[in-house]
Amino acid sequence: MRQFKNSHPSEPRSIPMDKIWEIKKRVLNDIKPKREDIKAINDISDEIIGMIRKKADEMNLEADVILVGSASRDTWVSNGEKRDIDIFTLFPEKFDEDFLEEKGLLLIEEAMQGWRLEKRYAEHPYAHAFLEREVNGEEMSFEIDLVPCFDVKDPSEIKSAVDRTPYHNRYIKRNIKGKEDEVRILKKFLEILGVYGSDTKTHGFSGYLCELLIIKYGKFEDLLIEASRWKPETYIDLEGHGKYERKEPLIVIDPVDPKRNVAAALSLNNLSIFIDAAREFLKRPDESYFQKREVKIRSEEELLKIFSKRGTHLNALSFKRPLFVEDIIYSQLERTIKGIRRRLEELGFKVMNAYIYADSKDVLLLFEFEVWALPRVKKHLGPKVFDWKGEESFKRKNRDFKIYIEDGRYVADKPRKFTTIEEFLKKEVLKCALGKNVRESIKEGYEILDLDEILEREDARRFLSGIIKGN
Repeated sequence: MRQFKNSHPSEPRSIPMDKIWEIKKRVLNDIKPKREDIKAINDISDEIIGMIRKKADEMNLEADVILVGSASRDTWVSNGEKRDIDIFTLFPEKFDEDFLEEKGLLLIEEAMQGWRLEKRYAEHPYAHAFLEREVNGEEMSFEIDLVPCFDVKDPSEIKSAVDRTPYHNRYIKRNIKGKEDEVRILKKFLEILGVYGSDTKTHGFSGYLCELLIIKYGKFEDLLIEASRWKPETYIDLEGHGKYERKEPLIVIDPVDPKRNVAAALSLNNLSIFIDAAREFLKRPDESYFQKREVKIRSEEELLKIFSKRGTHLNALSFKRPLFVEDIIYSQLERTIKGIRRRLEELGFKVMNAYIYADSKDVLLLFEFEVWALPRVKKHLGPKVFDWKGEESFKRKNRDFKIYIEDGRYVADKPRKFTTIEEFLKKEVLKCALGKNVRESIKEGYEILDLDEILEREDARRFLSGIIKGN
């Protein structure tokens, strides 16, 4: 067993390394891509790259086409469902940004005629292709991102949001040799924790961040040892040339752009989940950390009983999901739920938890309340008695209400604007700070659901079953 010095009493005094190595070996047997998987991805990538290059020649466009991402770096995890492929088409940086949509996407569309293709927009325009193909008698699903970008000379001076990616690809391929399986183990660990992915829905660890952490620490277990001691604003700079002054939970300097934090999307909460899991795994290694936990959908009666025991109140705002890519919509939904929560608490309601649930068609913003009904009056604090100028103004403005003195200050008992959650949501939800497209969707129509109405929906019961603890 490896020994290391404790920095605080809760850290394990020794780590059962033999058990960890056994677990890693068994997990890798499940998640490491098989030879036929790798060949299928390479064959499809070569086919698409050849199609785009050929069409670029026909259209007289100067372009390079490359495979990037985990498939290129051999750090991807086989999940038995689908295979992801990222193919970038690089254009000379002499063109302006409109070129990517006007010519870049056009090239991809022309090259991919006959394929199932859709345009997508995040911070950049790109195309997404879907493919079903039989491999060794088994039907496999492939999802392919086809991204136009600029072939910039300096990755710290990008023109589009994805121009660094080819540089990331080259850096990882140079430095990851022999450590690919460690990346796979880390990704699976984070996936089961629910903190893998840097999208706005997850706020977790990106694949690139996972690769950099393994390059830094070498092995999965060595990363966990270090992570178990991390504190906010831990600073990691593989090349020693970063200049990053913003305060964020974890700072990992991008080796190809020293002004950028690769971990900028990682939330403090998700970093904390990882640190806690690292400590617990090192104390008691177990294969369950790599196994998907099946959520048992509780019945209406079970969930009603749980909320009754909790003594809380649940309401939801239900509306149609705006038709935008997930990254944009989740950012707007987060702004929306924070704006509504802030206004509710300003009015005196106390929100215990707030959750976003969204499928392809609908959105539920769920609020669990500690205080959900208020008295008809509230205390309105005025100036101190010694403030004779403020006294006159306060008495004049509140002459219709009872005014008294409490702790040396004028106080008026005034009627509340809202005494129930439902009343506020019916009349003033659109006055809250909301995401632009979410606001438009709510304007078109929304429902206010109570607990019984929420629990009638199987999707809502599934969601609540996964997040609400209780018997």
